[in-house]
Amino acid sequence: MPGAIEKASALLPELDLHIYGPASRDDVLAFRCASYGDKAAKTAEDLIHKAVDQVPGFGIQGPFFVIARYHGELVGAVVFGLENPDDPAVTIFTLGVALSRQRQGIGTALKKIAMATAVAMPSWPNAVASNVHRTNYKMNGLNDNLGIARDPDPKDGEFFITGATVEMVDGDVRVAE
Repeated sequence: MPGAIEKASALLPELDLHIYGPASRDDVLAFRCASYGDKAAKTAEDLIHKAVDQVPGFGIQGPFFVIARYHGELVGAVVFGLENPDDPAVTIFTLGVALSRQRQGIGTALKKIAMATAVAMPSWPNAVASNVHRTNYKMNGLNDNLGIARDPDPKDGEFFITGATVEMVDGDVRVAE
């Protein structure tokens, strides 16, 4: 993940972004990003908890599990990787930000780590994709702000398929025009 964490860290220098390790297991299992009744966020939260023991099950290359801390507190996580060798995009499997830290740029920083890694890995496509529940307004808004396109999933009308080609411009990762 050459330089991706450093580039994303520039967005919010006070964040400590690093690859998940067993020393963070208890914190990750206690991590909460879903408010009561928020089914879409609960799914993301459950996948983050699952990744603690099953990171290799999330893809064939990578997968990467990055956590964000703010003054020691676990405030976010993202799991992403290349799901199949011929995939046209890196899959973002899950991303979550602690309820008390939402709308502070942490989700954007975590998403940009996946985007920057897609550009930096020579064998990976320069694109990211994910499935986002239609009621996951926070993630849909984050994707909209980054310029990531979404289309209804033809197989499941409850979800959008999101995707974008990404590039590095002047040291920052962004959606290609």
